[in-house]
Amino acid sequence: MAGDTPRESAGQAGGQSPKSSASEGQPPSSGAPRQSFSNGAPGGQPPTTGTSGQQAGGGGESATRRQLLKAGVGFTAVGAVGYGYLRTRSDIVAATDGSPLDDVPGRSEFVFRWTGSELFTAEGFRAALDDELAALAISDATSTTELLDTVEAGTGIDPRASGAVVAFGRLPRASRNYAGLLFESSATPENVRAEIQQRGALTTTSTYREQTLWGLGSSRLEWSLLLAHLSGDRYGLATTSELEDVVDVRNGERARLGGSVRTGLNEAGEGMIRGGFVVPSAAFEGLDLPVVGLAENIEYGSVSLGDGVLTVRLVAPSGSVATDLEQTLTALSGLDRQTIIDQIGEPSPLVEVILAVLDDLETEVEGSVVRVTVADGFRVPAVLIGFLLDSAVN
Repeated sequence: MAGDTPRESAGQAGGQSPKSSASEGQPPSSGAPRQSFSNGAPGGQPPTTGTSGQQAGGGGESATRRQLLKAGVGFTAVGAVGYGYLRTRSDIVAATDGSPLDDVPGRSEFVFRWTGSELFTAEGFRAALDDELAALAISDATSTTELLDTVEAGTGIDPRASGAVVAFGRLPRASRNYAGLLFESSATPENVRAEIQQRGALTTTSTYREQTLWGLGSSRLEWSLLLAHLSGDRYGLATTSELEDVVDVRNGERARLGGSVRTGLNEAGEGMIRGGFVVPSAAFEGLDLPVVGLAENIEYGSVSLGDGVLTVRLVAPSGSVATDLEQTLTALSGLDRQTIIDQIGEPSPLVEVILAVLDDLETEVEGSVVRVTVADGFRVPAVLIGFLLDSAVN
């Protein structure tokens, strides 16, 4: 995004510091033009009529809460945020570990990875999400089991049987959000497309650089979601720009994730969920809160969820800066929740997660690292999923 200053880890080639900058990679203007059809067939072929006869943006049954959930909104769960830069050609196409992490755009500011079959069957996570769903009273999603059954029925994809899952994105900007989900599923693309079309949730079929993209949802859905079968057992779910970025990464036209975000992920402790992130300098601008210098004091961070405890490591430039950072976090945790909400503005997944963390926060300084722990760690992803579902159907 124009105006952002990417960061790199100190361990990268060339001996650059963690905050050295480079130009953000942009996809080239060449390539096959995108084609779009309403309720179309895969591969950019002329459209076929689904069993529901719904057209893009139509109302009726496709606009109900149940069908919004069946469109796969529930599977957007832990979404999130991104920073990067375009480096040499060899950096763009270099392979990593063969997981969905390979396809994450380099301009992401955060990335989280987990195994779907492990997280969605964990007793602690299910209990935390049950509590959130009960509090929200969302129709047809009153329990974790019902929610996951609904996603499977509407898409042919069972989150409880999914393999590697990667969520990526950028911290929310004034203009728009940037977030996406990459995951592995044994569901065949033919079956997935048939299920979403049968329920009137397939709004468009389009192509981008020969990649078929399925539009999901209805006119009531706040986001315009796209689902793509990328290859083998790998799928992508995001809005247009994020999914097109993923396609560009796979085609070697855009840098994949690296730098400080990847360093944070690599340094995350063992856990059911692991992640890395950076905090852009403008993240807390304009807030009447005790956060002066907070973003600048965080080089990068890592997250892990193990044994039900969420651990966040914030890496500062020095021990003295880490002490200042710890004092800032302590001051924030003592603020009234409504004060924070009033300052940050409209509710967002970021606000919900911040509030959940500050409710149950313990900090300690270890050299130049501030270690933050949240005892009820499962509550954080549960709060985020609940917020996204509530936003999607209300």
